Amino acid sequence: MSVKELCRSFDMDRYNNLGSVEEADKIVRTDDALDEFLSRASFLLVKHGVQFRFGVALLHRHYLCQDGERMSQSFQVSDGEAALVTKPVAGEANYEVEVPWLWSVSDGRYYPMEFTSDETAISLFPEDGDIAGEFLADFADFVETSPIGHLIGLAIIERELHREMSDDCTLLEYSSGNERKSTLYVRALSEVQDSIITTWAFQAAVDPMSGCVEPATQCRPIYKCRCPSGGVGETGIAISAHGNGHEAYKDGHFQIRGQHNPS
Repeated sequence: MSVKELCRSFDMDRYNNLGSVEEADKIVRTDDALDEFLSRASFLLVKHGVQFRFGVALLHRHYLCQDGERMSQSFQVSDGEAALVTKPVAGEANYEVEVPWLWSVSDGRYYPMEFTSDETAISLFPEDGDIAGEFLADFADFVETSPIGHLIGLAIIERELHREMSDDCTLLEYSSGNERKSTLYVRALSEVQDSIITTWAFQAAVDPMSGCVEPATQCRPIYKCRCPSGGVGETGIAISAHGNGHEAYKDGHFQIRGQHNPS
């Protein structure tokens, strides 16, 4: 399986069939399914040595795409702040200035769900020879065997904004149904207590006493979603809310998972 597998065109119907972030979050956390998924994913990515390039992300949408549109993320100054804005844009992606960053995986195929023009993400998008086709095949097989694999996709997580953040900050996403856009701002960790973690990064941890390498799941609060307080937007699309007793999740916890010496 080659890198070309990651370059399929945007599938509007597949994207529009995604549920809300609240729905997806509730499903993947049932019966500790998310913990098991992250444990297995961390082992797989570290085994193939691609944890610096990829992570995983919760598949969801905030609004609908129309015919000829695709979801695209770009750097903007929003309300006087540096931000990443994701919204529907028309036309096919120009791979010289934009790449997919999030894929839904099914039946052994990768379907781009969102694109980005972020320079760091573009630099991490693989070229032929950067990653083994075996990894893409193994990840696709892994997703097929997971009961929540249809709700978590492969993702390029790092962005330019991360280089400017201090350790006590994260990227927090605000979604606007009226404008059909989502905006990521740098925010203090103290502001994200009622938000949903939507992406997970991994790293290899070395035990200095034994010399063993283990995959580590680092649930960094990289992207989260915070939505308006419900209602219906001007487009007639419902605006989701995080209210109604939504559970807050702890930030920055770090867990070692998997087996020794993945190979």
